[in-house]
Amino acid sequence: MIKQIYFNNFKCFNDCQIPLKKLNILAGENGCGKSTVIQSLLLLRQSYEKDIKLRHMIISGEYINLGNSSDIINEYTEESNIHMKLENTKSGILTIDIPYESNKNYVVSESKCSGSVSDFNIFSENFEYIAADRIIPQTIYTSINYNKNLGIHGEKIFSYLSLYGTEPVFPALCNPTISNGLIYQTDFWLNRLFKGFHFSIQEIIKADSISLRYQEKSDYNSSNEYRPINVGFGITYILPVIVALLKATPGDMVIVENPECHLHPKAQRLIGELMAIAANAGIQVIVETHSDHILNGVRISVKNQVISSEDTQVLFFDREAAGKVFHTNVYAPNILSDGSLDYWPEGFFDEWDNALTELL
Repeated sequence: MIKQIYFNNFKCFNDCQIPLKKLNILAGENGCGKSTVIQSLLLLRQSYEKDIKLRHMIISGEYINLGNSSDIINEYTEESNIHMKLENTKSGILTIDIPYESNKNYVVSESKCSGSVSDFNIFSENFEYIAADRIIPQTIYTSINYNKNLGIHGEKIFSYLSLYGTEPVFPALCNPTISNGLIYQTDFWLNRLFKGFHFSIQEIIKADSISLRYQEKSDYNSSNEYRPINVGFGITYILPVIVALLKATPGDMVIVENPECHLHPKAQRLIGELMAIAANAGIQVIVETHSDHILNGVRISVKNQVISSEDTQVLFFDREAAGKVFHTNVYAPNILSDGSLDYWPEGFFDEWDNALTELL
């Protein structure tokens, strides 16, 4: 696992050190640096897939499109290089130096690694990144999938389930009351998030497509099967997140942006709890969120001893004007064993209290 990332002159970070644990929550206002942390990892991932020796940085690629080299260097820097360093839990260190060249879609880089690059889970085969803009409800989805991943928009989720849905989930992620198969465990969590809802998929072989349907079930009744477009955005939108977490195994990395999109508060909290279960099983989870319900799901999980407070990391990003430049501050309040935080930075999920104070 990665335990620390260091940036120098990369986008909004002039000089910054980011600690990581098993479960990492990135929070803060828009444009404060949360996405930059994720983008740095995606930049390395897509560059590695083109050249495992990391001799070039692919700025516009499969996982992320950052424009060109002029878009990724800190605008207030006086230096001409970008520097990044990753440390993992096996004491391995990977350093990347990127000499600045303006307006390039890919640039030459110099990398050095103590230990094996394969010890950094950002480069593992089972890495998953689920972006904020995910698949929308449709009647059918493609069944073509050449890789064992879900796609950055979750667009390959149903082809993945069709191919590997009966494969067992890692035991620590598996609910023992349900058959241990990925598709069954996914359906279990869907039912938890949306009471009574279940899903089914059917391959349309001659069309290279998969049909998706939802159905409501109770102890006494089952509804007709519904097309996804008729049950709202949230149910389909969250499925790639659920599957990405359940298909992972210890040591893997899963990055999720805004899992709360289109979800009601209870479902948001439960996703926070699922992330805690996955992280406790040894999966490194990085989540960017604006949801206090996601955070509360994690806090409740800590209080209920689902995951240790020592395995959680909350990072709050704040942008401020410092003279003639803008500076990004990163705060790291700790979740204590009772689920409380040791301190609450100004602007950190405090809008409910601010609004309530104004209303009263």
